[in-house]
Amino acid sequence: MLSRTAWCLRHRVLFMGSSGISEPCLNGLIVDWQTRQEVCKELMVVTPPGTLQGDTGAAELARRHGVPHEEVRDKKTLKGWAVPQTKEAGDRWDIGVVVSFRYFIPPRVIRQFRLGVVNMHPSLLPKYRGSSPIQAALMHNDAVGGVSIIKIQPGEIMDTGDILKAAETPLSPTMTFETYLKVVSGIGADLVFKCLQDFEAVWAAAAPQPHKTLLPADDPTFAGILRKEDHHIRLDAMSADAIYHRWRALHGAGGTWCSFRRPRDHAVLRCHLKSVLPLSTEDTAALPAAAPGAAFFPQKNCPCFYVKARDGWVAVAAVHIACEKPKTAREFMTGYRFKPMVVHPGVME
Repeated sequence: MLSRTAWCLRHRVLFMGSSGISEPCLNGLIVDWQTRQEVCKELMVVTPPGTLQGDTGAAELARRHGVPHEEVRDKKTLKGWAVPQTKEAGDRWDIGVVVSFRYFIPPRVIRQFRLGVVNMHPSLLPKYRGSSPIQAALMHNDAVGGVSIIKIQPGEIMDTGDILKAAETPLSPTMTFETYLKVVSGIGADLVFKCLQDFEAVWAAAAPQPHKTLLPADDPTFAGILRKEDHHIRLDAMSADAIYHRWRALHGAGGTWCSFRRPRDHAVLRCHLKSVLPLSTEDTAALPAAAPGAAFFPQKNCPCFYVKARDGWVAVAAVHIACEKPKTAREFMTGYRFKPMVVHPGVME
């Protein structure tokens, strides 16, 4: 039987999240609530509304495990949304856990939690505040990434809260969005659980961030909302390194594309870059001179073909041309009858 002290350390937790990075954290809380009850004596899940493709991952997890669940009706704002009640009428939720919830949390909501509201952010704050920190770390080819757990308090600018816990993780230069997402999801879930184990002490010992000002959109440490044009690779304007890091940052997060000029009729089609490989200086030194957009196809048994960027070559292993099936480099070369060991100008734009 639990002692009174042990029971008091367990909390009523309201989890607010959506999909992807939020699911491992929610899964850990569900396991605890349904088995050990080390940190959760009550758990409920709130999610944004589902889409035509189905419910969010957090909503599916909640339903699968029988966790009380509520959807916010409005897709854009929490205006008019009321924090749901706990099991016992009149009681308040102790802690709010926010992970990729997609909403700004207004002060009136924050004040309804007895102990506080925390947010899991996949970067080492204050670096990469904003909505795309995972992509920003990969685009900048950072050697180290990480996760921060921060307070959400009334009146503060988003992602500027005091840091409760943080952890670093190495980033390899070949890691993509998909693989890094799994890494930070696991780290974040572990940090959130550790915060909840001794919440009041962790909350009291939180460290303020170095600055809490609103960063301009062009600040290199600000990770704002990605635009449609951020997925467009412009071969005449981007270096080969920048293209490779843009590809790995968006692989699994909307992808990247450039324009392909079809040889038979010169129609310009969208070409999604399904697989891009890193190239060393030695690799590129052996390739011929060419203008941006040119393509060079090695022998037929080569796993990739090369596209010329502003300064250097990009190795492409697979593409998906609009209205066609995805193709490997060899299928692309043979399907469009590109001759090997020849530079073909103006293939990509």
